[in-house]
Amino acid sequence: MKKLIGIAVAILGVSILAATQVFAVINENIQLRNNSVGIAVSPGNSDRLEFVPGDYYEGSFRVRQVGRETNKVFAEVTPYSAGAESDYENSNFYNPNASTEIVNWITLNLDKCDIDSRQGGKIYFTMRPREECFVKYRIAIPLSAKGGSQRAAIFVQSEVREGQNQGLGGVESSYRMGYMIYADIDGPDARFSGRVIENNIPWLFFDPPIFVTNKLENSGNSDFNVKYEMEAKNVFSGASNFTSEKDKMVFADSTRADKITWEGSPFLGMFNVTQKITFLDETSEVTRLVLIVPIWLIIIVAVVIALLIIARVMKTRERRRNRRV
Repeated sequence: MKKLIGIAVAILGVSILAATQVFAVINENIQLRNNSVGIAVSPGNSDRLEFVPGDYYEGSFRVRQVGRETNKVFAEVTPYSAGAESDYENSNFYNPNASTEIVNWITLNLDKCDIDSRQGGKIYFTMRPREECFVKYRIAIPLSAKGGSQRAAIFVQSEVREGQNQGLGGVESSYRMGYMIYADIDGPDARFSGRVIENNIPWLFFDPPIFVTNKLENSGNSDFNVKYEMEAKNVFSGASNFTSEKDKMVFADSTRADKITWEGSPFLGMFNVTQKITFLDETSEVTRLVLIVPIWLIIIVAVVIALLIIARVMKTRERRRNRRV
């Protein structure tokens, strides 16, 4: 039986080896879209800001009207949190929490652009085609602010007029573009802590691509950066076939699940796959032998083994008959 298994492994091995400016201006360079409403914001986020209680900060970002009509727009400050652990990039801009208190510390203005009105913390203004304005924001950190990370978003959104920008089926829509603010407050209450919940490498794939999964919890009140590394080495040659490195942020009091995929991985092969997760002063590293083999090859190998066993049984029976004779 050991000989039969050895033959099957040899068949599989051979197969694998074979497969292996601060004024609102009119910018003529802006390309107008076919739709009536269009807003562009640049940059898309602030630098990571660092404060102590009692600090204040003033910043701004550019808003451009790239639609072909004059539109009423408004700017507002909203909370900014991560989405669900398996859909982390699908951010939440509605539910406040301890890390979005900065929303209450931000006031908005326009730098030498006319404000039509202020209502409920929003500023309303008008933008003509190709017009550019600067939205200013001021952050005043209270003396009572606790240490930790804070996040907010400033959205600029168009107001939809009756009959404007009607698309398929007469559905009216508006444009909403956001500017993200990230801040860290230095204080005795700042806490950095987290743990790896999952560092998983599946050992068998019937179809490409090969992937690894991970899940990490930030149990503190401060955001931290995580470095994810994946490497796949050919078992037979030891050569590195794939490497990936990426850095991602895990927000305070959240859990982030992620996946690293080897796009373009072969349909057949044996690899030593390593996933390394580094954050704060901790490292989680896992290495595993991974086999990627199409189901049809498994069936062929199983049929070959079955035929060999049947042949062995028949040969044994034949010998017994010959002895009796």
